[in-house]
Amino acid sequence: MTFVLGKLIQISFGIAQANPAFEPATEYTIWFGIVIGLIIIYEAILRMIITRRDFQKLQRRQKLEELDSLIYKIDEYVKRGEWSQAQQLYSDIEVFGIDQMELIFRCLELAEKHERIGDLEASQFWYEKVG
Repeated sequence: MTFVLGKLIQISFGIAQANPAFEPATEYTIWFGIVIGLIIIYEAILRMIITRRDFQKLQRRQKLEELDSLIYKIDEYVKRGEWSQAQQLYSDIEVFGIDQMELIFRCLELAEKHERIGDLEASQFWYEKVG
């Protein structure tokens, strides 16, 4: 494989003849093929790493979107005063495996929002979730 790759490169640069049967493999051809092969392997590994990182970012983004949706549903129950439903849905948040600080910030945002509009019971619910 490396010989063929090196030979193709030599032919394209005009270093060797078009018929590989006339010229034996030189050390230069073999090393050139090995270097090109290593570059191809290195590029494939980098693409795998980048793809994996992008996939992890996508998964995290999807988890955060699901968390936002669930928090919105919980907030709707809190606004209506259905505390048991809100508490039950809040216990489902742990399934997402979201960073605790992320959850605390979102709960604080909701608590402050309810405090600004004067809904102290809802604000108290979210402050209790923060701890």
